[in-house]
Amino acid sequence: MRKVKYAVIKETTEEMFVIIQDGGVASCYNNGEHLISEYYRERLTKDALIKIEKFQTLEEDDEIGSEYEQIWSFLGEGEMYAKDWDGSDEESPLKQEWDEEVIEDMLNWLYISTDAIEFERVELDWDNEQDKKDFITEED
Repeated sequence: MRKVKYAVIKETTEEMFVIIQDGGVASCYNNGEHLISEYYRERLTKDALIKIEKFQTLEEDDEIGSEYEQIWSFLGEGEMYAKDWDGSDEESPLKQEWDEEVIEDMLNWLYISTDAIEFERVELDWDNEQDKKDFITEED
C-alpha cells in the first residue's frame, strides 16, 4: 500500500490548509455563516517555490506582498473548486470549524488513485523554506 504524506497547517480553528507531498493544496475558512473549502488545481512544485522565492529577493517593492501572499496568488491563478459546508445535503453537513471529515474530503480530492493508499500526517514547519522544499517530493 502506498503512503501519501500530508500536513495540516493550522491558522485558526476556522481557517487552515492542507498540503500533500506532491504540492497539492486545499484550504478552508469560515465565511461568517459556515465553512468553505477550496481545492486548487495548481501544485506547489519545488520549481514554483524557487520562482516565488527568487521573485521575492529580486523585488524590493513591498507592494508585491509577502511570500505567503505570493503563494496564494500563484494558486489562485489556476482553476479552483469550492465546497460549501452549509448543510444543504448529506455530503455537505453544516460546519463552522474544520475537523477530520473536512481534512479527509480535501485529501480525497487532492489525491486520486486506483491503488490502495494510506494518508500519513506529518508535521511541517511552513515558515521554514527548506522544510517546504524537502516535503514536496513530486513523485508520480
